[in-house]
Amino acid sequence: MKVKKAMSAFFQVPYAPPRPLTAPELPQRRRTSAGLSHRATYYSVRKVFGDDAVYPTDIGCYTLGVLPPLRMADFLICMGSGISTAGGFSKVQDKPVVAFIGDSTFFHGGSRAHQRSLP
Repeated sequence: MKVKKAMSAFFQVPYAPPRPLTAPELPQRRRTSAGLSHRATYYSVRKVFGDDAVYPTDIGCYTLGVLPPLRMADFLICMGSGISTAGGFSKVQDKPVVAFIGDSTFFHGGSRAHQRSLP
């Protein structure tokens, strides 16, 4: 703005400072990843395993299931931890354990975690 004001004075051109922009208040929306089927997957898994199952998860798009109304994650530690923690929980609990992992996380560390958690 200072440069424009100085140039307008130098070239003797009228200068009017810009008006501040105002935007209308936009409605809030849930965080989501377009084109991914997590909502349907979460709904189906909850139908099958119920509210008493343990649901570990990893960091990724599927983390969007953590918040209401889905609440499909009991804990989130780090990338690649969902599968290995599921392996541990399944050995010490009678509840079903269902872990969620996405493709990027799987190739980052989930494939190794899965191998460690096998009996």
